[in-house]
Amino acid sequence: MLVLIAEDEVLIGMMLEADLGQAGYRVAGPASTCAEALRIAAAEPPDLALVDITLDGERSGVELARVLRDRHGTACIFLTAQPELADEARDAALGVIAKPYDPADLVQGIGYAGEVRRGTPPAAVPRGLTLFR
Repeated sequence: MLVLIAEDEVLIGMMLEADLGQAGYRVAGPASTCAEALRIAAAEPPDLALVDITLDGERSGVELARVLRDRHGTACIFLTAQPELADEARDAALGVIAKPYDPADLVQGIGYAGEVRRGTPPAAVPRGLTLFR
């Protein structure tokens, strides 16, 4: 599964990239802007995107999630310290993982999202992931 990272905090993006790579996922990014993330997605559409709601540039992570969904069919999970903003945009993503998060919980959340995409969601939602649907 290819996971796109859209995160404006460079260190967080690098940690996400390392954690996901170590867990066996292919990683695209990290991208710090919506435009950069869309360029990356155009080259190879991701299966899943981890999207910070607040990105550098003029467009938000919410806008990015909607474009990725509409253009590529990409499922998104918001990563944010402001889960109330994610809740207001629940149409754009599968769910939210609030910052700060445990990297193990994040990896389990990605595995859950992968199962949902395949049509076989596990019985239990992983700790740290709040689903919108």
